[in-house]
Amino acid sequence: MLPFDMKWIRAQFPTLTQEVNHQPGIFFDGPSRTQVPGSEIICDRRLFSKF
Repeated sequence: MLPFDMKWIRAQFPTLTQEVNHQPGIFFDGPSRTQVPGSEIICDRRLFSKF
């Protein structure tokens, strides 16, 4: 198994770039999909700006 590039993964999720007490935050996703990659946020903005 290849090691994960955690810096790259965190960069894909804007919420994961936040720090708590100068430490990387740990966030758990809930059933409402609160953690989404930045690319999805951009697509959603494009979609909803048309309405």
